[in-house]
Amino acid sequence: MFGSVKDFEPIVAQLVKEGQKEPYDWDKYAVAFFPKAEELKAAAEQAEQEGNQEKASELYLRSSAVYRISRFPAPRSEKQRYAWEQGKIVSAKGLALRERPTRELKIPHKHGLPSEGQELQFYYHLPPGMSKEKPVPLLMIFTGLDGYRTELAVWIEGWSRLNVAVVVLEIPGTGDSPADPKDPKSPDRQYSTLLDWVDEQPEIDPARKAVWGFSTGGYYAIRM
Repeated sequence: MFGSVKDFEPIVAQLVKEGQKEPYDWDKYAVAFFPKAEELKAAAEQAEQEGNQEKASELYLRSSAVYRISRFPAPRSEKQRYAWEQGKIVSAKGLALRERPTRELKIPHKHGLPSEGQELQFYYHLPPGMSKEKPVPLLMIFTGLDGYRTELAVWIEGWSRLNVAVVVLEIPGTGDSPADPKDPKSPDRQYSTLLDWVDEQPEIDPARKAVWGFSTGGYYAIRM
């Protein structure tokens, strides 16, 4: 989503050199991506130290794209879970440094059960110039089975330019969703927590809210 073809050329060469093919050793597969992801992260940190926020943002997000493919379509091994955690770090940094910054929020899962995750995590973007006196519409983006918030954040910029606020979060059973994937009622609790929080935000126009679901996220969008 935020990636560059040139970042993946040495990775593909390494995978070919090692003879990696199905059935993959997912830890070994993921590790082949880490040198490039770490190189991009280091370059981003250097650019940030030099005060070049635009370049730093680009490099952080390119690093997140490399980490994304290393754990695609979903984390199945220790190294792939590590890639997910590292990808979130660089993605959040890159989005925060953009001209139109996006924040990563964690709120209490007020409707969750003790057996579920206790926090709901998501990206929250507000377009410039909004205020409680001039509330803006909100678009809630629900991700799919393999595209998480670190990737689907690519859509935030376009909506921001239309003066629309954006939330991006994972569906139950994926990413950082706190919902119990074995409990058919857990999605309702997750989205009740989200909607209660949205209703408390004075900068959001309560009459103008919409949901955009990607892939399996479309099922949850219709359900909500």
